[in-house]
Amino acid sequence: MTCPSISSNGFLRGLKASTSVLNRPLNGSIRAFSTSSPALVGKPVLVELLQRVPGLGHPGDRVHVVSGRARLDLVPLRKARWVPFAEKFGLGPSKANRVKSQGIRARRSKAEPDTPTEEPKPFVPITPTPAALKSKIDSFPPVLDFNLQTVSMDSSVLITTFTLGDITNTLKDYGLTKEDVLLRWEDGKSDRIERVGERVLVLQVRGRGLEEKKVTVRVHRTSRDVSSWAEERALEKEQAETSLKGESGSNK
Repeated sequence: MTCPSISSNGFLRGLKASTSVLNRPLNGSIRAFSTSSPALVGKPVLVELLQRVPGLGHPGDRVHVVSGRARLDLVPLRKARWVPFAEKFGLGPSKANRVKSQGIRARRSKAEPDTPTEEPKPFVPITPTPAALKSKIDSFPPVLDFNLQTVSMDSSVLITTFTLGDITNTLKDYGLTKEDVLLRWEDGKSDRIERVGERVLVLQVRGRGLEEKKVTVRVHRTSRDVSSWAEERALEKEQAETSLKGESGSNK
């Protein structure tokens, strides 16, 4: 049996045809196969570093890295953590902030027991008892002296009248106020003193009429009046002598 002869051109055409058949994908679904390791490529993701990573940053820094590096290197080795979707847009606190706030709340709960908060009470002034007022009145001096100016050195008439209101300031020196005691003159006359002299003052505890004390009030002419009036008299005498000399000179 003789073999058909095949020309070189026919052989080459057949080889090309067979090669094209081998390279054609079956059903359009066969892809090229590669034995090399997959590259660390993909969509960038946001991670928060848990330790210092050269080229990326320090703990707490949030950086974008490729998904492959985050999935195969950073996250498994605890170098970084995934940043949740809510935290990316500021919709939730970071883990560090959550842990910090939880610790603060825990310390507050230990330091502050669960007791209802009391509303501040209104200020109520302390009112002294009648016994305490009686003790203060007993310590009040039996005599009060006041030095006031008169209209002249020889007159007993005061320039300004003296009233019970002037004694109110003295009460404060002994821890008393006009709300604690009643003041009145024993003689029942006008509360004004217009001349130098003495009057008897009655201090009575409010609400307890039987407890009272009598105090002698003495109004004196101030010692400064003597010198001031002496100077005025000397000035008047000098002016009178000057006027007399002027009149005698004019008569000559």
